[in-house]
Amino acid sequence: MTATKPLVAQPNVFQLQGYNTQISYSITSFTGVPELIYVSRGETLSFRGDEIQTAQTQLGQMLTVNLSSNLALGNFESLTLLIPTMNLLDSKQDLIQTIAIFSLRSPLKKSGQSQNYMTLCLFGTAQQVDF
Repeated sequence: MTATKPLVAQPNVFQLQGYNTQISYSITSFTGVPELIYVSRGETLSFRGDEIQTAQTQLGQMLTVNLSSNLALGNFESLTLLIPTMNLLDSKQDLIQTIAIFSLRSPLKKSGQSQNYMTLCLFGTAQQVDF
């Protein structure tokens, strides 16, 4: 009798939630491009393809989207989502905990910090879905 190795899958769909916020991220989709949906306080923003900046780091994959911008005032708000490295053994779904980082830039001042950050703890599921 031979022992079967557990099946290892990489998640490609993430459903996350935190304080008044829901984030859905799919590495790919039926159209072949990544998709991120951000829902907070009744507002829904959708991002696809090149609107999602990705970078592989020691922290895992970092995804950044522009939530809003008002260049006339110098304000700029972005969301960076950290997706940790993980494997799904035998099942195609598991729990995940991560963070999102919000960045807000204020109009340029003569001195001092002009960019501020806020973090949000998120939890949910990571799953491997066949598209």
